[in-house]
Amino acid sequence: MTWAGDPTKALAPDLDGTRLMPRKSFEAWQETVRDQSERWSARDVRAAEALRVTLIELVLRQTDTHKAEQASVARRNELLIAELNHRVRNILGLVRGIINQSAGHTEDAKTLVDGVSDRIRSLARAFDLLSNTNWQSVSMHELLRTEIDAFDQSHARVTMIGPDVMLQPKAFTAMALVSHELFTNARKHGALSVPTGRIVIQSTSNPDGNVSISWQEIGGPPVAMPKRRGFGYTILTEVIPFEVDGSSTPAFAPSGFALAIELPGATAECITAVPPPSVASSAMSDLTDYSVLARLLAVSLVVEDNLFIALDVEDMLRKFGAVRVDVAKSVDEAIELIGQRTYSFALLDVKLGTENSLPVARALLPAGTRMVFGTGYGDGHSLDAAFASVPIVSKPYHPKSLARLLSQFAANSEDLAEI
Repeated sequence: MTWAGDPTKALAPDLDGTRLMPRKSFEAWQETVRDQSERWSARDVRAAEALRVTLIELVLRQTDTHKAEQASVARRNELLIAELNHRVRNILGLVRGIINQSAGHTEDAKTLVDGVSDRIRSLARAFDLLSNTNWQSVSMHELLRTEIDAFDQSHARVTMIGPDVMLQPKAFTAMALVSHELFTNARKHGALSVPTGRIVIQSTSNPDGNVSISWQEIGGPPVAMPKRRGFGYTILTEVIPFEVDGSSTPAFAPSGFALAIELPGATAECITAVPPPSVASSAMSDLTDYSVLARLLAVSLVVEDNLFIALDVEDMLRKFGAVRVDVAKSVDEAIELIGQRTYSFALLDVKLGTENSLPVARALLPAGTRMVFGTGYGDGHSLDAAFASVPIVSKPYHPKSLARLLSQFAANSEDLAEI
């Protein structure tokens, strides 16, 4: 504020003391005023009222938008839960069907367990590939390479001719079951059961938009039509027609088993570009040195919050040569065990209910314990940067794949001889 004069009298010092300075009293004088304003005019009041109404309308609009977004999120969550429930029930039904059908066609208990375990493991690999693409279309060649890796690394004996085929999730699941059955039969009875046998897989696109896939075994032992209809034969002939309205026709020629598959264009598409390989299809060595495994697994710790999975893993590790296997279902139990003894190896489930096993991994570091993370979230599950080099094995655990991974892990451990 600028005033016409200072309201206080202007004083100036001189030889006789101080004296008034009348002329100075009327010079322009400035004052800083806080926490006050000029008196509002009628125009100011009308502007403030308009601003108040506008702000109220804005707040109400934002509140309505927020409520609508919350309702939309709630509806999406309900749909997600319903879809998850549907998929879980389907998966459980599928597993139950595999067990029942396998049991109905198998008399030997060990053969039954091995068959069911292999089929479930094959489905788990397929779901890993699907989850890596967010349940979008997946490469058939990648699926086939994954199956080859799971058996005997016979890449040189399997030839793929023609364009790759991108499979929609429903067709991909069906093809996963069929391809697993084909490789299983080829390894047990067909072309892959002898050193000279080989397999040719060819894909073509039909003029009507459908996709044809042929499986031909060459150089294997003579084959003949089976005398009885087993569960594997049912998978080969009925899964594709039932699941995707396609066709699947086997041929038992003397020269080798063959299977002709046709997939509707709505579920499969031939492509010329090669999609990048998924982490789930990376090859592993098939050489398993159980003497090295026994040293690695001498005293093992399993951290797993599911009893049946924990018991299954414990059995596997003991068969691999572990002398002692301790099981903990929580972080606190695991850390208590670590305080009691030193472990040579640990298999840690990443997710333990509402907690994770990273504190257990950190507690194992000072002793130099070699460890592997287990997860049902696939290979893309993020871990602490400090454990980026720790191997990850996907659930469900399978003895063959776990043995191969542990054998590689043990072979790469520089100080393993000190165990």
